[in-house]
Amino acid sequence: MEDIVENSCLQFIFVGGKGGVGKTTSSCGLAIQRALAQKKKGATGKTLLISTDPAHNLSDAFMQQFSGVPVAVKGCSALDEAGVVLECMEVDPEAVMQKEFGEVTEGLQDEMVQDFRQWITSVPGIDEAMALAEVLALVDSGEYSTLLFDTAPTGHTLRLLQLPEVLKVGIAKLQSWQARLGGVMGALAGAFNKDSDSAAQARSLKLLKEKLKKYQTQVERIADIFRDQEKTTFCCVCIAENLSVFETVRLVKELRDNGIATSHLLVNQLVPRSFVSMAATDGTGKSRLPLQSLTGALSQLGLELSIVEAAKEACELCGARASIQAKYLEQLAGSLGGSHVMVRLPLLPKEVRGGDNIAAFSTHMIVPNMKLMDSAAEAITSNSNDEEMLKKLNSLLAAASKTTEEPPTIVAKVEAAAETGIPAVDPMMLLMQLQGVLAQPDGLQKVLAHPSVVEARDTTPVVDEFCTAVEAAGPMAALGFLGRPDAMAALTSILPGVMADINKPAEDDIEDMYD
Repeated sequence: MEDIVENSCLQFIFVGGKGGVGKTTSSCGLAIQRALAQKKKGATGKTLLISTDPAHNLSDAFMQQFSGVPVAVKGCSALDEAGVVLECMEVDPEAVMQKEFGEVTEGLQDEMVQDFRQWITSVPGIDEAMALAEVLALVDSGEYSTLLFDTAPTGHTLRLLQLPEVLKVGIAKLQSWQARLGGVMGALAGAFNKDSDSAAQARSLKLLKEKLKKYQTQVERIADIFRDQEKTTFCCVCIAENLSVFETVRLVKELRDNGIATSHLLVNQLVPRSFVSMAATDGTGKSRLPLQSLTGALSQLGLELSIVEAAKEACELCGARASIQAKYLEQLAGSLGGSHVMVRLPLLPKEVRGGDNIAAFSTHMIVPNMKLMDSAAEAITSNSNDEEMLKKLNSLLAAASKTTEEPPTIVAKVEAAAETGIPAVDPMMLLMQLQGVLAQPDGLQKVLAHPSVVEARDTTPVVDEFCTAVEAAGPMAALGFLGRPDAMAALTSILPGVMADINKPAEDDIEDMYD
């Protein structure tokens, strides 16, 4: 997105797309990056993010209430540290319409008001026109160097693009209606309201005429802004799914047909491309071997069945999503014919809300996430296949269960670890087996209460540190000690025996069932 955030010639940036694709989040992230980039380039004006979407999600995104008046974003460390001011406002098209109606129709008779309202509300895009008209005064103030618009969903956006031509025709019709109204004013006044104030009627007609001229000027100016390809650009946001891709391609076509510049496409909520290798089936529908053997592999490591099944389902889901997204990314690239820069944005494990989280998300617009690139999947495909992955998996299992040789004594293990600095037992395998024991009912309590563990905690500080971490943060905290040879040397001297003692009663119970 450097071409957009660093282009000082741009003054108007519109962001649009189908509802529910992360359009508002992307608008907020782009506004932060634009404001930071323009500050570095020495721009004197501020950046203003404006929502013309009736849903008004800017307040929800930044967790800060905005209104029809520009207000600075708070709680964004990236902006605060750089001394950058980003302002937001939410323009309510319906409220603007009510305001305009109140000024225009005051003093008119009820029948005339009804006639006027019925016509004005039937003009496609009139509400968006009035909302944008409210912003034009900010453009003229010179206070802002960039105005970034978070537009309504695609259907509203397309109507907005057609607005200038539609309004030109509509206003001409309304001018004709106003002329007719002026000619029959006396007759209507007598027929519907004999007590009407003729002076009020005259004032209303004059105000209506002024409004029509104002609308005509503003519509022409909005059309000029849209089609100024040096100062204006439109960024489309989508996700890699069927309906979103279809609407995005249609939106790009409408933009081109209306002479509006568009060069960047934000594809949101993508999972890492390497997940394709964990899909249950390949592109031909053939089952993939590694996932088939995953349940058995994890079971042999001592994990509970529910955990094994959850891991398998997670892999299947991520693999399936990666395959679906790959298909629609290819469709998008083919439909757009290389005309757009496709910016890939990740699906994140938490909601993107608040200034700091949005700023962190926005960095993906500037620094490509290599995990989302096609090259990530190509590297896996070129370096291995299903059979090779299965062979590696089975060899690991065979090594873990091999018992043909007499196991070395604990003393030998500790001495070997002391001499080489590397534990005699595979640290990862040891901790994965420990995960299975800890997942058992009262597994943690059994481990901590074992005499060997109790003694080691009293005599070996690193063992006590390990146990304290697992008690406080759960079994996953054990993985944090993988990179510490001192810890692994101490743990490998006691954990194998501890786990054997804990698992032995369960094995004896099974044998008793057959006695």
